Amino acid sequence: MPLYKGKSNIHSLNSEMKLNNFLGGFAIGILRIGDYDEIQYSEFIRNNTTNLQPIAYFDIENCSSRENIITRLKKIKSLKYKGIKLHPRFSRFSLKNDLVQYTINLSSEMDLLVFLCTIFHDSIHGDENNLDSLYSLLKKTSNSKVILLHGGTVRLMEFMQMAKVFPNVLLDLSYTIMKYENSSIDFDLRYLFANCDRRICIGSDYPEWTLNELRRRFVYFSKHITKEQAENIAFRNIVHFCNIQSLHHQI
Repeated sequence: MPLYKGKSNIHSLNSEMKLNNFLGGFAIGILRIGDYDEIQYSEFIRNNTTNLQPIAYFDIENCSSRENIITRLKKIKSLKYKGIKLHPRFSRFSLKNDLVQYTINLSSEMDLLVFLCTIFHDSIHGDENNLDSLYSLLKKTSNSKVILLHGGTVRLMEFMQMAKVFPNVLLDLSYTIMKYENSSIDFDLRYLFANCDRRICIGSDYPEWTLNELRRRFVYFSKHITKEQAENIAFRNIVHFCNIQSLHHQI
């Protein structure tokens, strides 16, 4: 049975967003989760909400050449996706694979955002996917916009320090902000909220956690920062980074 079967419901998500004052976000499709189907997913999201932008799962494992990648990205673009999700663990690829660099740069040329998962721990390419290989990849894709999902988990501060080198990179705190509650990571998160409010954004990792749970954590870390800083993290950074014209409200 696919992971999260029946838990990710667009109607309940819409309700949660309204109840918890979420202005919008990205609906990221993942292969083999929630009956994800690339052809149907974009249309499904767009037909059922105006607050979410669809992101396609991009499986590099099944792309053996640049020609394959061109074909896949053209199809994704034609289906009106806003961007793609690259998942090193699920797709079992190495960041050192030249096709990863090619995919990111071509996505940028096609005006597709790139969301890259930073949970690298696995038994396939765990020795290759790390801060050094990611740094090398970002240097080679320095003209492309990349959102680093999940903040590098327990290496959050190191990922932030690296992300600050690249103006085209935004560090997302989803998963990490929820997973490590009451650990030393909370000190790091408080520091980032207070000192790096223009370089981070926040996601829910729904349905792993509810939007109410995320709102609670966001409020906790926003207590000792300014309203402007909180708004940067909550929505302004991602709106400007992704050039989204429809969100101009305040939290």
